[in-house]
Amino acid sequence: MKYKIYGTETCPFCVMAKNLLERKNIEYEYLTMEAGSDILVEIKERTQQLTVPLIFEVTETGTETFIGGFTDLNKKLTRI
Repeated sequence: MKYKIYGTETCPFCVMAKNLLERKNIEYEYLTMEAGSDILVEIKERTQQLTVPLIFEVTETGTETFIGGFTDLNKKLTRI
C-alpha cells in the first residue's frame, strides 16, 4: 500500500502529511501543483474537497481511493 498526495508548495498540511508518512516508513508520491492549476481544480471537483492536500490510497494494482486530507490520513494511520 502506498499513497499519492496532491498539494501545493505553501500548504502546511501537505508538509504534515508527508512527514507523517515518512515517520511511519510508508511509501508515497507527492505531486506539487500550482494553486489554480487545471489538474488541481479537476481533482478538487472530482473529490468535492476544496482544500489541499488531496490524498489517495494506491493499491498494488494501481487503484486509487480518495482518503481525504491530512486529518483523514492521520485518523486512518492511527488505526494501523
